[in-house]
Amino acid sequence: MLRFGKSAEVFHGALKSIHLNDACLAFTITVNKICQSIFLMTDHIIWLSRSGLVKDIDTAKWSQRSNKYWVLSLVMSIVRDVYEINRVIASFSSYKNLSTCIATSIVSIRSTKDVTCCVSSLLDFLLTYKHLTIDTIKNCCDLFIPLSSMGYVKLSPRSIGLLGMISSIAGLIVVLHPKTCKLSP
Repeated sequence: MLRFGKSAEVFHGALKSIHLNDACLAFTITVNKICQSIFLMTDHIIWLSRSGLVKDIDTAKWSQRSNKYWVLSLVMSIVRDVYEINRVIASFSSYKNLSTCIATSIVSIRSTKDVTCCVSSLLDFLLTYKHLTIDTIKNCCDLFIPLSSMGYVKLSPRSIGLLGMISSIAGLIVVLHPKTCKLSP
């Protein structure tokens, strides 16, 4: 029964997030939570069928629906991550060096010093904003799982397992260190 309550809990979170002051965050978080709630509900229907409690359910069709909502939820999470990263870069002049380094290196890398500058700035950013780093890594790893299941990308079971493991480790880090690693709101 706890399994079924999760989709209601996530939907309730959507009702809270719709009132955020930042329109982009309100939109991405709310759509994410609505899609995640629907994803969980469709996953419950699949579980009911596979457990034998409900018969005559086309699990392949419901699995496709479930994966589509999962993908949309993850895309909204990644859009939110990119938005947050852009806000951080724009607000701190010390990280404008990062965007300058990246832009310079894309055009042409002139020396080892340019590469060192970029790598140093990037590592500093990733460690300073580990909540964004962890959330982005988790969402990007998760995205390939439903995309592979729906046939949009071809990944081996080993690759899917590795991506799932990385995502799970990222999620575990957030659970163990919520004050420094959890992205909020």
